[in-house]
Amino acid sequence: MVISAPNALDLHFSQAIQHFQPGWLNTVMRAVSDVAAPVVLIVITLVLVIYLFLQRKYPSGTTLLILAAGNLLTIILKNIFNQPRPSAPLVHVLTHESSYSFPSGHAIGAVLFAASIGVSIWPRLSRTARSWAVGYLTIFCLLVGYSRVYLGVHWLTDVVYGFAIGLAWALGCMWLFRTRSK
Repeated sequence: MVISAPNALDLHFSQAIQHFQPGWLNTVMRAVSDVAAPVVLIVITLVLVIYLFLQRKYPSGTTLLILAAGNLLTIILKNIFNQPRPSAPLVHVLTHESSYSFPSGHAIGAVLFAASIGVSIWPRLSRTARSWAVGYLTIFCLLVGYSRVYLGVHWLTDVVYGFAIGLAWALGCMWLFRTRSK
């Protein structure tokens, strides 16, 4: 399935976000995007998995490993949909990517990473700390999604569907592990 033209919402949203692009914000958005690259977040998660396995916390390590495996959906779905990335003159492309656009791998990866961190620290947090953790992890995900549209490498729908896919995988994993542990 190939979709060639963006819908009006995607185009207007990208153009609105890109209306204000000072040099310092370009640098910040590139840094956010680089730090949240799927490969970076997967490596960090795998280091955490190894740590948990060394601590003999096999259920937690396995949960994180299966959460991280959700990143494979990016490759599968990009090759099914073959959605081209935004391009000039429709948007200002600040970073060039070679893979397909839909869904955003950064968005999927950010949600799965946030879920991994949440699963790892949740049991040790107070109610107040849990609220803060959810807030910070949500802001992290939203900032990653914003950076991808800002940099001109994704449409809004790529990011929104990426969030939804990552969230569906994470919730499915948590449901699976909750039902198996009973």
